[in-house]
Amino acid sequence: MAIAWSDNLLMLGVEDIDADHKQKIEALNRVDFLIEQEAEPEVVAKALHDLMTGTVEHFAREEKLMRRTKYPALPAHAELHREFLERLGKLHAASFHGQGQMDARAELDFFSDWMSVHIQNADRNFVHWLHPEK
Repeated sequence: MAIAWSDNLLMLGVEDIDADHKQKIEALNRVDFLIEQEAEPEVVAKALHDLMTGTVEHFAREEKLMRRTKYPALPAHAELHREFLERLGKLHAASFHGQGQMDARAELDFFSDWMSVHIQNADRNFVHWLHPEK
């Protein structure tokens, strides 16, 4: 299920984080589109790789900011990131073994839901802690 960017729901007011989130959503939507179009497995695997790379970089930037600002919920937040990456890695690995489209669709639905909820809750909590006025 593709995610439509919504400033009201997903914008946090931190330019770098918002830009990263938009890029992650675009990458996730690209994977979703390719699977929907039954693209070649190599093309889907490449798109998943791009999503993973961008997500790893984003999570690292976010956690670095959290460490630098001594965010008290960093361990729990980082664990959410780790679990997401582990599951995304399994989907990426499965894409090389020709596993069924239905599995990929269910996983993409999970990632879309997770991303929306994570941004609206866990990331928003950090931004409120970082900038109480936001």
